[in-house]
Amino acid sequence: MIKLKDIIKEYVIEPLLEAETYKLKKKDGGKVVVFTNKDNYKKALKSGDYEEPDTKGGEEEKGKEDPGKLSGSDFDREADKEEPKGDSNAKVLLDKVPNTYKEAQQMSPDELENLAKELDAEGEKVDAEVGKQVDVVNSIKPRPMALNQGGITLALLPRDKQPDKEAYDKYQEANQKLNDLKRDREKLNDQAKRMRGIRQDVIDGENAEKAVSNLEKNESPDDIANRFLDQDSDVFYLEDGDDEHEVSFEDLSDGMQKKIKDALQKRLDAVGDALKDYDEIDVSEDGTEAYKKAQEAFYDAQEEHGDGAGMMRLAKDIGMDVSDDKYDRLNYY
Repeated sequence: MIKLKDIIKEYVIEPLLEAETYKLKKKDGGKVVVFTNKDNYKKALKSGDYEEPDTKGGEEEKGKEDPGKLSGSDFDREADKEEPKGDSNAKVLLDKVPNTYKEAQQMSPDELENLAKELDAEGEKVDAEVGKQVDVVNSIKPRPMALNQGGITLALLPRDKQPDKEAYDKYQEANQKLNDLKRDREKLNDQAKRMRGIRQDVIDGENAEKAVSNLEKNESPDDIANRFLDQDSDVFYLEDGDDEHEVSFEDLSDGMQKKIKDALQKRLDAVGDALKDYDEIDVSEDGTEAYKKAQEAFYDAQEEHGDGAGMMRLAKDIGMDVSDDKYDRLNYY
């Protein structure tokens, strides 16, 4: 696939670079004027207001590559430049921002909020500097000549094609400073939002820890196990005022985890024993009444302790060893 930059280079930039140019200097000591049209050049020379510029030293300069001249890689050059440092205090402040989420989580909510406020304040200062720098860029006259297509500026002409190189240099310098300030402003705003997002995560985490601690104080291991069984998962959602916290088995204390496993083991054993008695009943030998009694005992055990299949899934999810054959039949009830 042909890239746009290759088309621009081949059909727009290179023809301009190869085009013959003519230079005249105003006799009153004015600046050198560049003509790309030979007829206009001749007319200006005949007018008597212009003269050939002093070419002394021209041969010496010939062959030296102008640093402003466009090359084939000019459209890629920005990506290779060292990151600009800007003129603001942004870098000093951004150095205070933790690099990783884990590092930021070690800060208190107040510390994170204060840092976000500092970033916001500096961002406002930089925003004001951006406005001033825009005025500086717009005040540079004459504006450097550029390649335009359909009202869109594709690129500035190279420095050696600019009629006013001093203005071109000023424009490039001022525009670079503007871009640096815009970059600083964006980074400051992004990091302020990031700090506030992490702050909220820290607060949510602290609130969740408190809610789980209160849960363990107020509910039995069986009650908490039922929360998991009701969700058919090792995760449930805990209401805490207007908030709701996702609680996984690992969020519970080690002591509560052991108590829940012990409680679930007893429940599995109770339902498993009732199922075994039910399976061993032979209607022809033990009679219909004995069969019905064993069946009801099994159903009562499930009603009291929970269905076997659901408890087996939870037991596996939380790392219990239920590989014994006596538990296998529970997977189907």
